[in-house]
Amino acid sequence: MRREGNPCAGPIVVQRAQAGDVLVVNIHDIVVDKQGVSCIFAGEGPLGDSFKYPECRSPAQKRIPWMRVEAPQSIIQICAFRPLEEAVKQAFLYLLDWLIEDYGFSPLDAYRHLELNPEVRINVYQMGMLGRLNYTVGISLPKKHLSRSW
Repeated sequence: MRREGNPCAGPIVVQRAQAGDVLVVNIHDIVVDKQGVSCIFAGEGPLGDSFKYPECRSPAQKRIPWMRVEAPQSIIQICAFRPLEEAVKQAFLYLLDWLIEDYGFSPLDAYRHLELNPEVRINVYQMGMLGRLNYTVGISLPKKHLSRSW
């Protein structure tokens, strides 16, 4: 187990990746300290502007508006914004797009599903002082609801 680096931001090397590419990362284990901070902005944070190098390219051309997580049992759309209500609203809108674009839901079905499903969860992960206070939220949907059998 390596102790150096940041498990959220690296350092890692992904050959042929470029800024904005969608990457699949499988995290097998993380041991956290008692306190920590992560900062993600274009050109800022632990990786700085390291995405400018041409050798960091990927064949994937898909662009997403915010981080998405595919956990073993659920999909989670992340968003950081302010105030908290706007962060939640944006995360819901991004998850709505994800369901339509990648899982084939109609806009109306995706909207109704997110509004009425009692297993949809809103998680507030952290608040960060990045200029002004931002809230980081995730909207979680169990994968069992991604099939169109309902």
